[in-house]
Amino acid sequence: IESAQQAVDITRTARDVAEVMLQTDSELEAIPLKSTVESEIEKVQSRFDEAVIEAAGTIPDRAVRGDEMLASVFRNLLQNAVIHNDATVPMVDVTVETTEDRARIRIADNGPGIPDDRKEEIFEERKKGLDSEGTGLGLYLVRTLVDQYGGRVWVEDRETPLSRSPDGEIGSDVSGGTEFVVELSLAD
Repeated sequence: IESAQQAVDITRTARDVAEVMLQTDSELEAIPLKSTVESEIEKVQSRFDEAVIEAAGTIPDRAVRGDEMLASVFRNLLQNAVIHNDATVPMVDVTVETTEDRARIRIADNGPGIPDDRKEEIFEERKKGLDSEGTGLGLYLVRTLVDQYGGRVWVEDRETPLSRSPDGEIGSDVSGGTEFVVELSLAD
């Protein structure tokens, strides 16, 4: 079953990349951030029941500039946070902060982290981890879409505690892990 799901994921990502590459100047519109992020958390959590994926705090009910492909940005980042996680219980926290004109979405995990010398190249087409079974297209798709939206995406070492430890304790301070940050323009 897991192999079939991987095949579906690879096909979906390849389709999304093809769709993005064939787009000519797509119109950006107001996309509801809260429902988009919450929906993708639910979908990825239902697929990976061994993981704990949750919004740390309240997601503001704001809209960002994007298109119908915005959900695939969060889907790819959330799936990667679980798939490339070697912890017994993969933990993923999603936080959203807004300013007057920007939203910053952070997806943090308790996985092995990413070496500094690979943090930029992982967004290149067909780049993937040494042990990755993926296509190397997911993060390329993320970067391409976020660029089209006039936003930014980058990766950092996770420095803040996760909201919960694998045993359910609030405020886990387990070190290590990665934090992907997506910054988008608010539409409202």
